[in-house]
Amino acid sequence: MLATTNRPEFALATKSIFEQEPGLENPQETTSSPHRRWNHSTVEQDLENIRSWLSTEAPGSLEINCIAEAQFTELEDRINQEDLRLRYDWDPENQRLSLFMASPLHEVPGGWMGSLLEWLQRELRLVCRCGTPSLINGCSGIVEYPNGRRMAPDTGIFVQYAIQPEIGPEIRVIVPFPRVVLETAFSQSLEDARRKIHAHLHLSDEHTHVGILCNMKKPVTCEEDFWATIEVWTRDIDENNTDDQLPYEVIDFKHEQRKLEEGVEPVINSGEYSPSPTLAGSDPDVTLTAETDGVTWPESGDGKKMRRRWGPVVLIKEGAKTSRGVPADDPRPGDTLPLNVYDFLRVCREHDGPGMWMDPNELLLPLDSLKEKIMDMVLFNRESIRKKSQKTSAQPLPPPPPPSAPTKRGNPFKEMRSFKRSKE
Repeated sequence: MLATTNRPEFALATKSIFEQEPGLENPQETTSSPHRRWNHSTVEQDLENIRSWLSTEAPGSLEINCIAEAQFTELEDRINQEDLRLRYDWDPENQRLSLFMASPLHEVPGGWMGSLLEWLQRELRLVCRCGTPSLINGCSGIVEYPNGRRMAPDTGIFVQYAIQPEIGPEIRVIVPFPRVVLETAFSQSLEDARRKIHAHLHLSDEHTHVGILCNMKKPVTCEEDFWATIEVWTRDIDENNTDDQLPYEVIDFKHEQRKLEEGVEPVINSGEYSPSPTLAGSDPDVTLTAETDGVTWPESGDGKKMRRRWGPVVLIKEGAKTSRGVPADDPRPGDTLPLNVYDFLRVCREHDGPGMWMDPNELLLPLDSLKEKIMDMVLFNRESIRKKSQKTSAQPLPPPPPPSAPTKRGNPFKEMRSFKRSKE
């Protein structure tokens, strides 16, 4: 058994705030992007359709069906040659290619996650017993899975270990697939974002532990009705079966456990954490009771599912009010997103015992900076919309009057002859 049998209940979840606030009854409908789809005919026709799709003012997502692997490879090469910088999900089993163009607002959550890596790495090194872990930001690089599926997550966080064996030089081991992925539902649809997280969790040979999903209202308009939520998904597994939940790293050489730094404590350790019915720093009227969510996706089918472990939690809701009736776009100031040491690390099979487990510390990712960056970009988009509207709605100026005809002037030499000279 692994350390998770004694860890605190870090996997608390909240019920959806959409059940209580009428402005967000169905986020899936309100966040849908314009979606185009067609069946593959030729690579040239696909390219022409892609160029036409990209020429629209706000392209949503695009799906090409019935495209075989050879045609996909050729199309991928052509897309790269034209430097279109598209993000895609290639599913060879269903012969489906999903594409979208990430907007600046879409990229904000991934940038926020990347900004936390240095702090997360420092916290993980305080408790990791075997090897020195490093976190690598794979950004939106292509990840290829054993079944041929190729996806570009909005952000993928990889783990690398530096291990000193008993004999020989230091060895570096990098996990082949991202440990944590983040997807944003804005430039891509909510359905596509969930589908990608599901694939990351189940196609990675269980190397991917967590999928973070940030969902934002689209499109941004000048109306103050924008909202954004965030949630955490994991594989739908038996919480008591820790061997299934936390499979071992593949490290097949002898090594000693690291000596942890004395007198240095993580920001929050297991002894200091106690579950609370509300999330810290939130207003009672908009904070939801913390309880196991249990929502799984997809809802139907006998295949593997994923479970929402936490959320959705509202990041921004314009027009929201506090318990005192004060307007507040941020209904949950000071909120954090709870991850855990075991979302990034695993128990070494050479040192599996109660005295050698890592402390299952909770890692609370601050959300205020994410909210601020999202709203900054929303306000920037609105200003762009206003300027464009003013430019198109401005009354055209009347044309200038035609220039007056120049006065016809006679021959100056003839005029000079008309003057009579006077004798001095």
